[in-house]
Amino acid sequence: MLANFALQSALDEQRQKDLYRQLTPISHGVTPTIDIDGKTYVNFASNDYLGLATDPQLIQAFSQAAKTIQQVGSGASHLITGHTLWHEQLDTTLAQVTGYERALTFSTGYMANVGVIQALCGKDSVIFSDKLNHASIVDGAILSRAKVMRFGHRNYSQLEQLLSQSSAKQKLIVTDHIFSMDGTIADLAALHALATHYECALMVDDAHGFGLPYQAYKKAQPQADIYIGTFGKAIGTSGAFVAGSVELIDYVTNFARSFIYTTAMPPVFASVTETSIAMSHTDTLRSEQLLANIKQLSQGLLQQNWQVAIDNQIPTTAIIPVVIGNNDRTLQLANALKSRGFWVSAIRPPTVPVGTARLRFCVSARHSEQQISDLLAIMQTLK
Repeated sequence: MLANFALQSALDEQRQKDLYRQLTPISHGVTPTIDIDGKTYVNFASNDYLGLATDPQLIQAFSQAAKTIQQVGSGASHLITGHTLWHEQLDTTLAQVTGYERALTFSTGYMANVGVIQALCGKDSVIFSDKLNHASIVDGAILSRAKVMRFGHRNYSQLEQLLSQSSAKQKLIVTDHIFSMDGTIADLAALHALATHYECALMVDDAHGFGLPYQAYKKAQPQADIYIGTFGKAIGTSGAFVAGSVELIDYVTNFARSFIYTTAMPPVFASVTETSIAMSHTDTLRSEQLLANIKQLSQGLLQQNWQVAIDNQIPTTAIIPVVIGNNDRTLQLANALKSRGFWVSAIRPPTVPVGTARLRFCVSARHSEQQISDLLAIMQTLK
């Protein structure tokens, strides 16, 4: 009986702590605006950093791919009959744009992280993980049954201390590149140096960097053994991938359960994603606009004395958090912004540590200078 699982009491506790969450149906739009219940909001909550999700060229490419491929679903997992020519071509393109030997697509970024970590690590492995890594990395480490050593966010001296004390043969350092709730950036050069010195494998999740000007690896010499990227953010479609050596990809194909035992992404998505990747890497004007928008909003919030800097690192990415601390106050601010036509996420525990509830602003290349100015004017009144 479900009554024995105390569902309602758990939900009531969530409400009391201002942690209750519920779905909000969007009737239209991604960025820069969305429509909800007949009202239009300027959306500063989406990960559509380049504005590609609604780009007319990409919509046309999707329509053309559907006519050419003439199927919706892939019909099976990759290893049965779900791996099409369009998936194969996308894998080839991903290897080229990241500088790795090979790449392999997954249905979601969560599945990519969980699958790769679970496949590589076991009870004799040790995983060294940044404390602010994404939940998918945390869950992958748990599923692997490896020993997990967490180090303070970007605290590489602590990481080195942990590495120096480990005698394990199989050691894996895992990190986000761009941390999704903080907008901070991992020091990949420092991590690569530590991985080399202590004979560790290094895995980097670039979910919030792939396709952007600050992408971790862009036809440069890769520093990580394993590179994860996603399509549902800057690329504007859906899905994810892992890139690495020929041997790694062959191993993941054979042992990653979240790859083996799930239906492949629709081939139309694979085709349109390849088009979108090309756009993200060649449309310099779009990237320049994004960087300009990041600068305008982050500097404006700093001038108003909001707590924007985290870990002494001023955000230079499209994720700009304003730490409030109190859950109730954070919700009040988010609701005040929504009443004025701006949709902003109120991020609370357990997504972020207790006492660090925040407004999480996500900037897009599609936002206009005026929209950001209007947002800053409202934030000044709310201060």
